[in-house]
Amino acid sequence: MKIKSAFLFTVLLVLFSTSHLSNNISKDCSLIKNNDKTKKLLGQVHVVNFGGTYKVKIVDFNPDLKVQVVNFNPDVCGKWEFVNFNGDFSVEFVNSGEDFSIQFVNVNPGL
Repeated sequence: MKIKSAFLFTVLLVLFSTSHLSNNISKDCSLIKNNDKTKKLLGQVHVVNFGGTYKVKIVDFNPDLKVQVVNFNPDVCGKWEFVNFNGDFSVEFVNSGEDFSIQFVNVNPGL
């Protein structure tokens, strides 16, 4: 029984730790993907069904980024204003295979 528990713990630890290795968001709010920084994750965001700049998973806790939806002035890390076209970047909401995860918040957006 102890061996099964230790094995299960090890498997869960490996899965959790590797799930965030490729999805780092730097302190300047840029996603680091394949060792390259991308656009900052703030501003006007266009939601698409496929082919978005980023694939994003919505979670309830432990997000890579906390997002606050605003109607104007999205100039802080994690502040997003949703637009119908011509956003600063586009997102495709997915259940798996995400570039990063977000949690919607009412205050304190960011990392």
